[in-house]
Amino acid sequence: MIKFKAYSITILNCLMFPFLWSLHVAEFGAFPDDEKCDMNAINAALVAAKKNNKPVIYFDAGTYNLINTCIVPGKGYENYITLHKLKNFTIEGATDKNGKPATRIERNLKLSNDTEAPHQVDISYSKGITLRNLILTNDPPL
Repeated sequence: MIKFKAYSITILNCLMFPFLWSLHVAEFGAFPDDEKCDMNAINAALVAAKKNNKPVIYFDAGTYNLINTCIVPGKGYENYITLHKLKNFTIEGATDKNGKPATRIERNLKLSNDTEAPHQVDISYSKGITLRNLILTNDPPL
């Protein structure tokens, strides 16, 4: 019975106090629709989530711009959002009033004949990754 009560309290804490187990990208400076690169803030949120054992990162509705890239450890090529060595981790966007995804992650590319688009999301050495309510898109469209 004690285990059941402790488990119930844990579930209640998660429902009533999501800040105990989650982070919001706005806490790190990523804001939608400001047309600024959100890469550094998103990566800072990912690093903090991993370091502090917070398995959920939230995004507000709107468009987040990916302009700058980062190097994936051990891979040596450029990507945008990098999920590396994570377990049971969720990145969750907002929904509109109809329950449809309302968070856009937009890769901003400079196109030329030699353009090789970096991965928008790179998942490596990870298990149980969930991407929910996100629209992955490009500007300009490919």
